[in-house]
Formats: sequence, structure tokens, C-alpha cells
Amino acid sequence: MTADEREHFYDEEIAPVLAELAWRCAQHGLSFVAAVEWRPGALGRTVQLCKQRGYGIDQADAAIRANGETDVLIARLIAEAVRVGHNSEYLRKLGVPFQPALD
Repeated sequence: MTADEREHFYDEEIAPVLAELAWRCAQHGLSFVAAVEWRPGALGRTVQLCKQRGYGIDQADAAIRANGETDVLIARLIAEAVRVGHNSEYLRKLGVPFQPALD
């Protein structure tokens, strides 16, 4: 299968099933994150995040959105850490304070 054929297969058969699965999960209070890559660097993403969720699922979504761009992922992690605080030694070494910024 060529990359174009894999992408077409994803678009026609996989993406709709993932969207349905994400919707079903949300109906039961489950957050859902999935990524499918049909060629290096080209991927489809299906996400349904519930209001009440843990930070881990947000990190997984951020990693997928970054699509291999380390700086994009790190910038997102820093922005979130500034907003809500963190307990990461690596972020501390980058100068990100442990406590969230005050408004």
C-alpha cells in the first residue's frame, strides 16, 4: 500500500470508527486520545477530552499535536506548568518556577 492509499484507508475506514469510539467514551466520562500515522510525520488525531481529566491525558494530546517537534512540546509543557505549577526537576532546571504564576 502506498502512503496515499494508507491515508485514504485511514480517512475512509479508521477515522470514522475512532470518532465513534471517542464519542462513546465521552458518553461514559472517559477521555480519549488516538493517533494514526500513515507515513512518517503525517498523522491523524482523534481526541475527546472530558472536563474532569488528569494531566497525563493532556500531555499525551500535547505530544501528538507536537508531531515530533520537541520545541513545540516543551513550550506547551512550560506554558501549562506556569499556569498550574509542576513538580518537574527538568522544568525547574529550565527556570520554570514550581508554583503557578499569580494573576
